[in-house]
Order: sequence, then structure tokens, then C-alpha cells
Amino acid sequence: MSSVLRRPEIFMFIAGVVMGLTLFGYFFNVPQVIDLVTWFQTFATHVSFFAVWLGFLTAARIHIYNIQRRTPGVWYFSIVMFLSCLIPFLAALPEIAKPSIETPIYTWPFNWVYTPLGAALYATTGFYIFSAAYRAFRARSLEATILLVAGCLVMLGNAPIGEVIWNQIPTINDWLQMTGQTPGMRALNITAALGIVYFGLRVAIGAEKRVTTFGAGGG
Repeated sequence: MSSVLRRPEIFMFIAGVVMGLTLFGYFFNVPQVIDLVTWFQTFATHVSFFAVWLGFLTAARIHIYNIQRRTPGVWYFSIVMFLSCLIPFLAALPEIAKPSIETPIYTWPFNWVYTPLGAALYATTGFYIFSAAYRAFRARSLEATILLVAGCLVMLGNAPIGEVIWNQIPTINDWLQMTGQTPGMRALNITAALGIVYFGLRVAIGAEKRVTTFGAGGG
């Protein structure tokens, strides 16, 4: 029985039906189909909830193992990670009947732990971006020279000193971002969307074997 349920044709059929009904409900106003698609979306939300719990339990098992074995260089980070997940969960149990994101249980860790750590992370990332920009902005060719000039103009346009140097630099910055950057990003987004549609069609017709194949290289 288990071998029958693991047949790839079953997953191809389910993916094709769900995808077809979702597309049909998006383009055509049929109440029955829209209700069914809404049920699919609710079901996907519930599955995501259980997937989050499964990921948490899997991570907890790994970190508890590291703590028990005193894995060198890892186990004390496992304690921090485990307590960071466990303490807010236990603190929120008394309010599980009426959860709210405005309670101090949620606001204090977000405002005084998560937000400062995020700011420190972005501040550290800025040095790596500057280092990468220094290596990339080398006028070794015509394309690199254009990139160097455009990058310098954009950075000066976003800094107050740019307007002091020349009052037209902010105008050039706006032109580069709106006329130069926007069409390129739209082309990338359209290409990515077409790739997603193509991948979805391959899944629906069963041509994408990696989604329905178990074992090495499969899903």
C-alpha cells in the first residue's frame, strides 16, 4: 500500500489539479471554484503551521544532542538558540487563549533584542558591501568604467555631499535609478516570472521528475 501511495503519478495529478483550479479561479469568477481555491489556501496555511513545528522539533533535537554531547565549539550556541525559542514559548502559554502581539512578551524581545541585532548585522554588512564595491569598481574595461561612473554618481546622489559638489548630481541619480535601473529590474522580474510559470507547467504535466522522485536528488 505504501508503495502505491509513493507513486509519482499521484503527486503529479494532485499538483496539476490544484494548479489548474487555482489558475481557473484567478481568471474566472466562478463562486464554487473560488471557494475551493480558498479552502486550498487555508489548507496550505495549516500545513505551513505544522511544517514550522516540525522544523522547530527537528532543530530542538539537534541542539539538545549538541548540548548532551558537549560538541566542541557548538554546544553553548545550541543553549542560546534553544533557550531563545523555549523561553518566549513558555512565557506566552498563559495568554494562549487571547494572543496579542502588543503584549510585553512579544514587544520587549522584538524592540530590545531583535531590532538591535538586526541593526548591528546591517552595519556589519555595510563594510562587506563597500569591500565588494571597491573590488568591482575597477576600470579595467569599458563596461567596468561605466559601472564605476554610475555607481559613484548614485552614491553621491544619495549622500548630502553630492548636492554640495554639483546640484545636478541628485537629478542624475534619479535618472539612473528610474530610467536605467527600473527597466532592467522589470526585465529580470518578467524573466523570473516566466521561469516560474515554465517550472509550474513542467510540474503539472509531470516533466519535472525532481519534485516527485524520492531518494537522492528528489523532493
